[in-house]
Amino acid sequence: MSSGAIAAPQYVSLSLMTPQVITSTFTGSAVDLLDYDGLALVVQNVGVVTAGTLTGKIQSSADGSTNWVDVTGALFTVVSASTNLQSLVLDLAQCQRFIRYVGTETGTNVAANVTVSAQKKIR
Repeated sequence: MSSGAIAAPQYVSLSLMTPQVITSTFTGSAVDLLDYDGLALVVQNVGVVTAGTLTGKIQSSADGSTNWVDVTGALFTVVSASTNLQSLVLDLAQCQRFIRYVGTETGTNVAANVTVSAQKKIR
C-alpha cells in the first residue's frame, strides 16, 4: 500500500517583460513551458502612462522563434491610465511549447512589467 502522500503543486513566477518604460511595440523573449502545465496566471502591471495606450497579448510558438500566433482569449484590455493591474488565466494546454508577451504602445511612454505564475509539472 502506498503512503498516500500527494505532492502539493509548486508555482513559479516567470518574467514575460521585466519592469521598463516602453515607447513603441515591445516583443518579449520566448519563455519555455516544457516544465509547466495546468492553468497559469498572467499579470500585466502598468505603473505610469505618460500619454497614449498599451495593448498587450500573449502569443505562442512551437519552437520559440517562428510562427508566433495569438493565444485565444489572452488579450488584455487597452490601458490608457496609470496604475492599472490586469490578470488573465491561461490554459497552458491551449499553448504551444513557448509563449511571449507583445505590448503595443501608442503615444509617449508606458512603464510596465508582465509576469506569469505557472505550475511545475509533477514528475
